[in-house]
Amino acid sequence: MISATTLNPAHVREATLELTKTYPNRQVYPIVPKEAGLGGTCDVYRILAATGEHWHAKQHQMLVPLSGNILVKLGKDPARISKPGEFISIPPGTVHAFGPEKELALVASINIPGLPYPEDVYRIQAPKEPIRRELSEPRFVPLDPKYFGDNQGIATCGIYSLAQGSPWSIQLMELFSSPVGVENAMKKIFVVMEGALDLEVNGKGHTLKTEDHFITDPGDRLVLKSSTQGTPVRTLCFQLPPLHSQL
Repeated sequence: MISATTLNPAHVREATLELTKTYPNRQVYPIVPKEAGLGGTCDVYRILAATGEHWHAKQHQMLVPLSGNILVKLGKDPARISKPGEFISIPPGTVHAFGPEKELALVASINIPGLPYPEDVYRIQAPKEPIRRELSEPRFVPLDPKYFGDNQGIATCGIYSLAQGSPWSIQLMELFSSPVGVENAMKKIFVVMEGALDLEVNGKGHTLKTEDHFITDPGDRLVLKSSTQGTPVRTLCFQLPPLHSQL
């Protein structure tokens, strides 16, 4: 077990969702735009209707339902219901579609490397072979308060409150090589945007690289740090109630 500084990442600053674009099937609220230089983007979609089937050649898209259920179809599998707190990974080349199950839904969409719509959106036949691509090395552009606000954490762990609803929140965490213990009262979904993350959960270690994700449950003992001495890791952290509390 790593000894670590204990941190309670309270939501000090409440971000407001600002609508920027409306399409026939969704409204888009940018959380981390391309201009922020994070190596990928994060938007919150208010899903109005189902998307048509499509795929991406360069982007790995990941979905986290925040409020309301959605129907997700991946490849040739039948559509399934995805509830708030679940995680959907859509690798490049995967034909997919999604929409609200019954009523409007809020969904976080993470895209790495994050390209502006409709670039990298294809509706023709998907490739027969898996797409292999290499991500560019992280640049670790300084975090601009214009996009991320002020650091609400400590010197060894920056915490930036990006958006908050009821009862969910989205944060960016910037960690260094000093281990940090994190209180875990809610379900957490970590998605690494830049760098590599060492994550210890109840004494068991895991190493996550860019694009990787990990889901933890309330009560888990968490210790986080950058895998690389002298280089930070930046990870999105989604906090939601556990699925059983929504039944």
